[in-house]
Amino acid sequence: MAKITILGASRNQFGGARPYGNTTTIRSVLATAANGQAIGSDAVAALAINDVVRINTLQPGFLVDEVKLIVSTGFGAGVQASLGFEYLDGVDRPALPQSPAYFGSAIDLSAAANLRLPLTKKLAKLPAGVAVVLTITGAAVAKAAYVDVVINGEHLGAD
Repeated sequence: MAKITILGASRNQFGGARPYGNTTTIRSVLATAANGQAIGSDAVAALAINDVVRINTLQPGFLVDEVKLIVSTGFGAGVQASLGFEYLDGVDRPALPQSPAYFGSAIDLSAAANLRLPLTKKLAKLPAGVAVVLTITGAAVAKAAYVDVVINGEHLGAD
């Protein structure tokens, strides 16, 4: 299992600063080359099963309201993913445990689709900074593909 980071992803954010209010949209992109390697990342190999891709970060005090994935070009037959988070400092929090599938699992990335993830957990603001992680499951990626991950939420401020 490789851990892969999309470089510069945290620049894709609007909102969260006065005078516009605290509602924020964070858009992240995962694109792969013809061989399945994540473009703009620190990876040198194609995405394999159980590879964890850090696609962006969220600040302490952020409350996620909605998550959707817009798959413009499918990742290939059988490719699925889970979407979750892990704490940047590596310290888990019992009040809100990190989870690689917190936002969803068995997400079908094989074909073009607009996938709104049904959040079923109680909304809670993040007690610390997190990396949003997408874990490849089902099959390895071996083609050029593209997905936008859009997270809407509120900056409520750290405690």
